[in-house]
Amino acid sequence: MKGKIFFVLLLSLVCSGVLLAVWNPSFSLRWVFPLHNGWSGDLGTSFTGGGYPGVVNFDAGNGEIRSDGTLSGAFWLGNVWWTTFSHGDLTATSIARVNCPSTIWTGATQSCPASGYAWSQNAGWIALSQGDIGVGTGVYFDPNTGNLAGWAWSRSLGWIPMWTSISGSLLPTPSTVVDPLAGVPINFVSKIAIVGNIAGTKVFSVQNNGVVNQDVWYSYKTINHASILNMIRRNIALMTRNISDSDLDPVSTDTKFNFIIRKWSDLRIENSSLTPYLTAKKRSLIVIWWDIVITQTWVNDIWTDPTIALIALQDAAGNGGNIVIGDGVKRIYGYLYAEGSIFSWDKASSASPIVKYSNTGIWNIPQNQLYIRGLMASKNTIGGSQQTPPICPALVTGCNQANVYSYDWDYFRTYNPLITSQSSLPTQRSSVAKIKDAVMVIEYDPMILTDPPPGFAESR
Repeated sequence: MKGKIFFVLLLSLVCSGVLLAVWNPSFSLRWVFPLHNGWSGDLGTSFTGGGYPGVVNFDAGNGEIRSDGTLSGAFWLGNVWWTTFSHGDLTATSIARVNCPSTIWTGATQSCPASGYAWSQNAGWIALSQGDIGVGTGVYFDPNTGNLAGWAWSRSLGWIPMWTSISGSLLPTPSTVVDPLAGVPINFVSKIAIVGNIAGTKVFSVQNNGVVNQDVWYSYKTINHASILNMIRRNIALMTRNISDSDLDPVSTDTKFNFIIRKWSDLRIENSSLTPYLTAKKRSLIVIWWDIVITQTWVNDIWTDPTIALIALQDAAGNGGNIVIGDGVKRIYGYLYAEGSIFSWDKASSASPIVKYSNTGIWNIPQNQLYIRGLMASKNTIGGSQQTPPICPALVTGCNQANVYSYDWDYFRTYNPLITSQSSLPTQRSSVAKIKDAVMVIEYDPMILTDPPPGFAESR
């Protein structure tokens, strides 16, 4: 499966929303292994197992992988009843945990071995780590499938199959097919759907180790970032001639200007803070020297209303000019332009440091589909982290494997298509097969050609 990367400028010209202080996603564990007492035999793996746990049922419990990689909750073993990862023993070697190497994002063929123990009141400790077992596979997390796999060991029960959400072909008579992580592995390269054309200065191919995911399978053309920036700056200069700064940023029903320009702080779009601007018919919200921070779940969420512009520009020293999209944002109807970058970040206030989700642990990327209808132009990449050496946008100093993910939209979000609360597509697009399971969907609004908002509209 091929993906693409867009270097320096990511300009989507494609035809066709509340911030949490701490983001704590979790990944549910599901599946039923319905074999009975005394089973033994090969399950399609390299190890032949045997044991007496009875039915192994993850569906009945609340087992999950938490944001720090620890396993929590319980699952059911038919012969001994409930078994728990949350046994309360906080000794480092006892805590049930999935341990992914730091390079897991760039190598989907790697696995994340589990360590620690689960506890059964009737069967005692159940070892997850191959090192504690001594033979067999132990339990591990497979980033290609987003599931646990392998064997745990109990002295009283023998081998215990620990597959979650595995395909029915490995089971003789699966009771139900529940696959909550299907298509959402940690290495979710090229899960971005671009509805139309995309423009960038360089395009690379990315191979996701044979995992079949949504490809960015549209057309590409080169465009000069400087020309877009110069056009916007020229338009803003012309449309603000002889207007004082105090008159450029009113939140009122005064429709003298159909735009605002803020120069004194971040512009925060949260809760219903966008409503006064829309009521006052403001088509463009422009910030200079600061950032635009979006935390509102739905932004301008009416298909038939004019699409607004959100423009963030830098000062001469390169301050500001970013658009920060929080973890709860699900749908944006807007033409987004950032002289800097568009990030999956948390920023509590104008004076606060920014928190990059991708830099706070591999499990901490927000779990919501993101749909954007309009246009996006910024210094970002798709697949930059997959290149050797890693590639960041131009002007980013010290590009390395530690910071490249911040700019790579392949790591903007994760998404579980089977959890309806995480879905973001509007009704008009909810049945489109090629995009409905994509983590991030960018759809071009062609009205920018016939009714461009201030900043994009040519001023004379």
